[in-house]
Parts: sequence; structure tokens; C-alpha cells
Amino acid sequence: MADSTEINMVVEYALGNRKRLNVALSIYDAYDEIRRPIITKFILDLKDEIASVLNSASEEWGIEVRPDEDWTLKRDCRLRVRHLNWQQGQYVGIGAGRYGPNDLWFGVWGIADESVDLLSQLNQRVPGGWAVPNSNPPLQWCYNFGNLFDQRWEFGDWRRSATIFAMHEGKGGEYHRRIRDKILAIAHATDEILRGVP
Repeated sequence: MADSTEINMVVEYALGNRKRLNVALSIYDAYDEIRRPIITKFILDLKDEIASVLNSASEEWGIEVRPDEDWTLKRDCRLRVRHLNWQQGQYVGIGAGRYGPNDLWFGVWGIADESVDLLSQLNQRVPGGWAVPNSNPPLQWCYNFGNLFDQRWEFGDWRRSATIFAMHEGKGGEYHRRIRDKILAIAHATDEILRGVP
């Protein structure tokens, strides 16, 4: 979030005396505890709002967070959305490629029916994604966070201060809105394709 000039000013200030250095290092040590409640609230708000939007039109959507609401320092983190008429193992949502969580992406898991040209249809309905062939677990299509945030790649890394600050804005913030809207767009597009809606 800070540019190099601001960072250098903080460094000089912290190194100016022992007490300031101690405060700076204490804040560093507490960083994960600072971001933990922000990420937890962000995920729960996102889950609740997606459920509210999807279930206002239909009672047939399920939303779950795995492994739990605490994504701090973990890798196997997913917010999954699925229509209850879809086959088991079919989801859309957010996944993390690296610990942190870092390298976040939106994706479609478990859609393996080759007779449905899912990939090209998803790219038409939700431009900017790409196919991931032979992936394990099955993921045939994904969309990078950087594409959603005008190539600001730090927004796909929930360890970065700019991202934590953006999350802290809550439901009214641009970060929340863009992520919510992208998950909803992918969920609706996937459902329409699976149901054969042109």
C-alpha cells in the first residue's frame, strides 16, 4: 500500500530510537492477528450476501466455506457455491493456489461432461477466463483476481496490506462488490450452461 518513499520514512522513523523500533516490531508480530478478524468477517459477509442474492430467486443454492472461515496462513481455502441440482463435486467460487492465502482465483470445479462445451460458453458469458486441462482436483476453467482488479496482482494475495485495507471497507467497498459480483456471474453462467439455456 505504501510507496517506497513512505516505506523509507517509516524505516528511518522506526530505527530512530529503541522504543519506536520495539513498537514497529510488535506491530509486525501482531500482523496475522490484525488481519485474521478482517479476513474472517470479509468471508462471512461475502458468504451471507451471495446466499441472500441467490436464494432470493431460488431456494436451491448452497454456499460453503472450506476448510473454515479462517483463511489466514492456509492454502486449501475455498468459498464454494453450487446449485443443489448440480452433480456432487460441481462448484464455482474462490480458491487459493498458495499458502497465505495467495494466488487466489475464481473457478469452476468438477464439470467434466465433454458433451457440454462448457469452456467456450463460459468464456463467452464471463470473458477473461481460461481452461486448465488435466488439473487435479478437476478444475476446467478459472479467472484470475488480477483480471478483476485492473492488473493489481496484490489483490489476489490476502497477506498484502493493500488487500487487508480493501477488505476492511466491508460490504460497501469496491473489493467486496467486485468479488461478490464475479462469483454470482460465474454461478449464474455455469447454471445456465448446465441447464442448456442459450
